[in-house]
Amino acid sequence: LIRKMRIDNWELYRPMLKVSSEEFEISKKDLLKVMKYLAILKEKGMKVKIANSVPFCISKNTDLSLATLLGAIADDGHSRIVCGIQGYFKPSYFIDIELGNTISGAWESSFLKKINRLDYLPSKCKKCCYLKWCMGGSRVLSKSSSDNYFCKDPLMPL
Repeated sequence: LIRKMRIDNWELYRPMLKVSSEEFEISKKDLLKVMKYLAILKEKGMKVKIANSVPFCISKNTDLSLATLLGAIADDGHSRIVCGIQGYFKPSYFIDIELGNTISGAWESSFLKKINRLDYLPSKCKKCCYLKWCMGGSRVLSKSSSDNYFCKDPLMPL
Protein backbone atom coordinates (compact mmCIF):
# COMPACT_ATOMS: atom_id res chain seq x y z
CA LEU A 1 0.00 0.00 0.00
CA ILE A 2 2.76 2.44 0.93
CA ARG A 3 4.62 1.78 -2.31
CA LYS A 4 1.42 2.18 -4.33
CA MET A 5 0.78 5.52 -2.65
CA ARG A 6 4.40 6.52 -3.40
CA ILE A 7 5.08 7.40 0.21
CA ASP A 8 8.81 7.25 0.80
CA ASN A 9 9.16 8.82 4.24
CA TRP A 10 7.23 7.34 7.15
CA GLU A 11 7.48 6.17 10.76
CA LEU A 12 6.46 3.18 12.81
CA TYR A 13 5.79 3.69 16.50
CA ARG A 14 6.94 1.55 19.38
CA PRO A 15 3.79 0.87 21.42
CA MET A 16 3.63 2.82 24.68
CA LEU A 17 1.19 1.00 26.94
CA LYS A 18 0.90 1.15 30.72
CA VAL A 19 -1.01 -2.12 30.78
CA SER A 20 -0.06 -5.44 29.30
CA SER A 21 -1.62 -6.15 25.94
CA GLU A 22 -0.71 -9.33 24.11
CA GLU A 23 -1.49 -7.69 20.78
CA PHE A 24 1.11 -4.97 21.38
CA GLU A 25 3.77 -6.96 23.23
CA ILE A 26 6.88 -6.32 21.14
CA SER A 27 9.85 -8.47 22.07
CA LYS A 28 13.45 -7.61 21.33
CA LYS A 29 13.46 -10.41 18.75
CA ASP A 30 10.35 -8.97 17.06
CA LEU A 31 11.79 -5.49 16.98
CA LEU A 32 15.09 -6.67 15.51
CA LYS A 33 13.17 -8.51 12.81
CA VAL A 34 11.29 -5.30 11.95
CA MET A 35 14.53 -3.32 11.96
CA LYS A 36 16.13 -5.72 9.47
CA TYR A 37 13.11 -5.42 7.19
CA LEU A 38 13.19 -1.62 7.41
CA ALA A 39 16.87 -1.65 6.47
CA ILE A 40 15.92 -3.54 3.29
CA LEU A 41 13.25 -0.93 2.55
CA LYS A 42 15.84 1.81 3.06
CA GLU A 43 18.06 0.17 0.46
CA LYS A 44 15.07 0.38 -1.92
CA GLY A 45 14.81 4.14 -1.33
CA MET A 46 12.12 4.25 1.36
CA LYS A 47 12.85 6.39 4.41
CA VAL A 48 11.26 4.63 7.36
CA LYS A 49 12.25 4.75 11.03
CA ILE A 50 10.96 3.43 14.33
CA ALA A 51 9.86 6.30 16.56
CA ASN A 52 9.15 6.34 20.30
CA SER A 53 12.57 5.77 21.72
CA VAL A 54 14.28 2.41 21.48
CA PRO A 55 17.66 1.78 23.11
CA PHE A 56 20.33 2.03 20.43
CA CYS A 57 22.10 -1.01 21.87
CA ILE A 58 19.16 -3.29 21.06
CA SER A 59 21.24 -4.34 18.05
CA LYS A 60 24.95 -5.07 18.02
CA ASN A 61 24.88 -3.85 14.42
CA THR A 62 25.48 -0.09 14.65
CA ASP A 63 24.53 0.48 11.03
CA LEU A 64 21.18 -1.25 11.57
CA SER A 65 20.33 0.97 14.54
CA LEU A 66 21.41 4.12 12.70
CA ALA A 67 19.35 3.17 9.66
CA THR A 68 16.15 2.30 11.48
CA LEU A 69 15.84 4.04 14.87
CA LEU A 70 14.73 7.65 15.13
CA GLY A 71 16.15 8.15 18.61
CA ALA A 72 14.75 9.80 21.72
CA ILE A 73 15.51 13.49 21.35
CA ALA A 74 11.80 14.29 20.77
CA ASP A 75 10.57 11.98 23.55
CA ASP A 76 10.13 12.19 27.32
CA GLY A 77 10.81 15.92 27.64
CA HIS A 78 14.31 15.91 26.16
CA SER A 79 13.64 18.67 23.61
CA ARG A 80 9.90 19.31 23.79
CA ILE A 81 7.08 19.27 26.29
CA VAL A 82 3.31 18.94 25.92
CA CYS A 83 0.53 21.07 27.30
CA GLY A 84 -2.25 18.69 28.23
CA ILE A 85 -5.96 19.35 28.19
CA GLN A 86 -5.78 19.81 31.98
CA GLY A 87 -3.83 23.06 31.44
CA TYR A 88 -0.43 21.97 32.69
CA PHE A 89 2.76 20.96 30.92
CA LYS A 90 4.05 17.40 31.00
CA PRO A 91 7.14 15.69 29.51
CA SER A 92 5.20 13.82 26.81
CA TYR A 93 1.78 12.56 25.88
CA PHE A 94 2.58 9.37 27.79
CA ILE A 95 4.12 10.78 30.98
CA ASP A 96 1.41 12.43 33.04
CA ILE A 97 3.71 14.23 35.47
CA GLU A 98 2.66 17.84 36.09
CA LEU A 99 5.63 20.09 35.33
CA GLY A 100 3.80 23.37 35.90
CA ASN A 101 1.45 25.67 34.04
CA THR A 102 4.07 27.92 32.43
CA ILE A 103 6.64 26.93 29.84
CA SER A 104 9.54 28.37 31.81
CA GLY A 105 8.36 26.68 35.01
CA ALA A 106 8.02 23.35 33.21
CA TRP A 107 11.55 23.52 31.76
CA GLU A 108 12.90 24.32 35.21
CA SER A 109 11.07 21.45 36.95
CA SER A 110 13.19 19.01 38.95
CA PHE A 111 11.63 16.03 37.13
CA LEU A 112 12.61 17.34 33.68
CA LYS A 113 16.08 18.29 34.87
CA LYS A 114 16.60 14.76 36.20
CA ILE A 115 15.39 13.16 32.95
CA ASN A 116 17.81 15.31 30.96
CA ARG A 117 20.84 14.76 33.21
CA LEU A 118 20.79 11.06 32.22
CA ASP A 119 22.83 10.25 35.33
CA TYR A 120 20.39 7.45 36.22
CA LEU A 121 21.51 5.39 33.23
CA PRO A 122 24.00 2.52 33.47
CA SER A 123 27.68 3.46 33.17
CA LYS A 124 27.90 1.75 29.75
CA CYS A 125 25.23 4.15 28.47
CA LYS A 126 27.10 7.16 29.79
CA LYS A 127 30.20 6.12 27.82
CA CYS A 128 28.30 5.43 24.57
CA CYS A 129 28.88 7.84 21.69
CA TYR A 130 25.18 7.54 20.78
CA LEU A 131 23.83 8.53 24.21
CA LYS A 132 22.60 11.97 23.12
CA TRP A 133 20.66 10.28 20.30
CA CYS A 134 19.33 7.25 22.18
CA MET A 135 18.89 8.87 25.63
CA GLY A 136 18.76 5.41 27.19
CA GLY A 137 15.47 4.42 25.59
CA SER A 138 11.99 5.04 26.86
CA ARG A 139 11.24 6.48 30.29
CA VAL A 140 7.58 5.51 29.86
CA LEU A 141 8.39 1.85 29.35
CA SER A 142 10.95 1.98 32.16
CA LYS A 143 8.11 3.08 34.43
CA SER A 144 5.71 0.42 33.15
CA SER A 145 8.24 -2.40 33.61
CA SER A 146 9.80 -1.31 36.93
CA ASP A 147 7.46 1.33 38.38
CA ASN A 148 10.31 3.85 38.11
CA TYR A 149 10.99 6.35 35.30
CA PHE A 150 14.70 6.21 36.08
CA CYS A 151 15.41 2.51 35.51
CA LYS A 152 16.64 0.89 32.34
CA ASP A 153 14.41 0.50 29.31
CA PRO A 154 13.07 -3.10 29.20
CA LEU A 155 14.65 -3.62 25.75
CA MET A 156 18.15 -2.77 27.00
CA PRO A 157 20.53 -5.70 27.22
CA LEU A 158 21.32 -6.91 30.72
